[in-house]
Amino acid sequence: MPRRSKWMHLVAGVVAGVTLGVFLKLCLRTSSRTSIEACPDAAKLYVAPEPLSIIDLRTDETIYNSNRTLVFVGVMTAEQYLTTRARAVFDTWAQDLPGRIAFFSSEVSRAPGLPLIPLRSVDDSYPPQKKSFLMLLYMYEHYGERFEWFMRADDDVYVRGDKLGEFLRSVDSRKPQFIGQAGRGTSSERDALALDYNENFCMGGPGVLISRETLRRVAPHVKYCLKHLYTTHEDVELGRCVAKFAGVSCTWSYDNLHIQDLREQSLDLHRDISSSVRELGVATDEVANFVLPGDVPLFPVKIGEPGYLGNNKILGAPIDFNRYKPDTVEDIVPFDFISKSIYSVSHSNPKRRIETPLKEAMDDVIREVMEIINAPSRQRGRVIDFNELLYGYTRLQPLHGADHVLDLLLRYRRYRGRKLTAAVRRHAYLQQSFTGTDIRELPMGEPPPVEEPEILEQLDLNGKNYQNDYEDFDDPQVQNSFLDISKLNVREAFENSLLKIQSNLPKVLKWGDDEYEYPIYDRRIHFVLPLLGRFEVFNRFMKNYEDIVLKSDEAVSLIVVLYLDSKSPLDYSNSESLVNHYRDVYGKDIKIVQMGSTTFSRGAALTEGIKQCSSDSLVFFIDVDMMFNHVTLRRIRINTVKYHQVYFPIVFSEYNPEVVYGDDYNKFKDETLVMNTDLGKYVESEDGATKSDRELANLKYSKVINDDFGYFRQYGFGILSIYKCDFDRVGGFDLNIKGWGLEDVELFETLIKSNLTVYRIADETLVHIFHSVDCDKKLEKSQFLMCLGTKASTYGSEKHMTYYMLNHPEVLWPQGEKGAS
Repeated sequence: MPRRSKWMHLVAGVVAGVTLGVFLKLCLRTSSRTSIEACPDAAKLYVAPEPLSIIDLRTDETIYNSNRTLVFVGVMTAEQYLTTRARAVFDTWAQDLPGRIAFFSSEVSRAPGLPLIPLRSVDDSYPPQKKSFLMLLYMYEHYGERFEWFMRADDDVYVRGDKLGEFLRSVDSRKPQFIGQAGRGTSSERDALALDYNENFCMGGPGVLISRETLRRVAPHVKYCLKHLYTTHEDVELGRCVAKFAGVSCTWSYDNLHIQDLREQSLDLHRDISSSVRELGVATDEVANFVLPGDVPLFPVKIGEPGYLGNNKILGAPIDFNRYKPDTVEDIVPFDFISKSIYSVSHSNPKRRIETPLKEAMDDVIREVMEIINAPSRQRGRVIDFNELLYGYTRLQPLHGADHVLDLLLRYRRYRGRKLTAAVRRHAYLQQSFTGTDIRELPMGEPPPVEEPEILEQLDLNGKNYQNDYEDFDDPQVQNSFLDISKLNVREAFENSLLKIQSNLPKVLKWGDDEYEYPIYDRRIHFVLPLLGRFEVFNRFMKNYEDIVLKSDEAVSLIVVLYLDSKSPLDYSNSESLVNHYRDVYGKDIKIVQMGSTTFSRGAALTEGIKQCSSDSLVFFIDVDMMFNHVTLRRIRINTVKYHQVYFPIVFSEYNPEVVYGDDYNKFKDETLVMNTDLGKYVESEDGATKSDRELANLKYSKVINDDFGYFRQYGFGILSIYKCDFDRVGGFDLNIKGWGLEDVELFETLIKSNLTVYRIADETLVHIFHSVDCDKKLEKSQFLMCLGTKASTYGSEKHMTYYMLNHPEVLWPQGEKGAS
């Protein structure tokens, strides 16, 4: 025993000596003068101040008696940024917060004068997983009951304290809230982030807001979340932890969610009203004007008046898959079948992959369904997880909304009482209802971006200062009414935008009591038409132009860019003579840009034509095969907004008439079929009403849109309405492209990438008259393939091709192959 004790004393002495030596090495340094220096601050024992004193919070301050306890902001920083970024934050926006702020850094960080909290066992390494989670735990343990909201912020963010306070006071902190800029990563990152179908995350950069209830649910599980990290992304892991333990995901947009809730309440009220009046025996068409006992109107505000509550006939439709009742077989809206692919009876490709927009929409629907299912999970001690969509049906009814029937494979997990996990299968019958249409007044046609030197020079030449005008627009001293024409230069804004409403629309859409007509429909349009030969077709176009423009004195000019076609040289002089004829008859300015035998290029032709216009001109690129009417001109003027929006109409392209009316393409052999040759044309009504010349012209140059007669050319971009100044700003056409095709696609892509809005919509008044397509093999390969695609798509519909194949099986099975089989 004495020997053993001796050895123990020896070991203890060695340990004590080593410990003392390490301490002396840290705290005592021998300088070049053999003097003793004091131990640096970082090595001294740090005594942390009281958490409340760090943020200057009194012990008696609570969320009920102080206006500085709305939000606690925790700023994640590092030791190297304490004197720069952190100091800048504290000296600027931190002073205007409706709450308190503290900076969280590594254990060895020190910063006198800053409310700094060094986190134990935390360093400044990146990614800051541990720092982020332990910051939340510190917030909960020391300030959890003293603030309504908690914010996680970086040291390079700027926060508007007044706006933050205004927003947070409108949201209930007693509910679990997780607010920020929501994200799910890019498509290539999604698998790596290991996010489930219903999971997202609040991006850390802009800051994250957490309600007191969310923090209460998550903080006790911080250590668990730190031990179960899937990625190195701190914000992703925080979002995963919040979703698991608080049961909420990052709000995509809190304002939008609030609006959505209000809209749903409005729909419920409309349905209750509709159900009640139905019990009273009130006809559907009489609900809007129904009067309650005591002469109280059920809907006192009528359509077109401020405060109008919407059409109860539509909004009050019950939740029923049969709420839309078609009048004819053609009006029936079929369902699409969804499995691994999507199957559609009305699509040109009956079986195809599920498009990204539909896939995201279905993900949102399933996510919302699972949130509804799991809402009472905490009370019932179970959770139900989505596993797989086995199959489903979906359709969109333009009048009411979307209908879904989904077969869901789910996983049931009971965690209270006897543990249980089981696979379950459920059908979900869902409806997403459209709500009422709201109109928001948007003054458009504002001045161009003033940072561009060319525009600044032009403004100086014109003696205008748009920047000052724009500032005056927001000055309350000059806004005696919504817009004061005498003080603001905004006439052009009205002329260039949708604010010009027809006089027969409701009064709510008018501004002021004056009857001033903003001449948006009188704005001059400059047609630019490239022409290579084809005199007969040009003659037809000029007849259309005469009836719609020349006879009605429409504000439209025509610029014909004329090329000599070596295959039909007489067409050149004939086209010139035809233009001169219309000049002499109507005295209108129809310009011809003579290109002679120059090699034809559609892009170059349109560029030469637009050179004839001024910078403020509204230009419309059109082809000689197009048919148009007065409605077309109106849409061009409305949908093209200078400095803001260009208009790419989706035109209706006719099929080959020989196919449309051919027996082989419309019936089986030996089958009798009576064709109505008037189909595809408007038939005047028999009501006996006298029609104006304009209405008759519109009827003459209009056609009923039918799938048997043509299709909307969704991938055609040759017809364009744009202001010349916007055309010049994006650089115009690529003049290296020769011949027809591709130049419009490249311009479309350029406009998409610009700051201009590209507006596309199907326009049934623009009809491309069928003509045979001859694809020149001398074209570039991409142009040649594009030409072949156009030629095939304009030949006929799928129905026509099906009949032809069935009537001519030798096309599918040639005799040689059929015999061999």
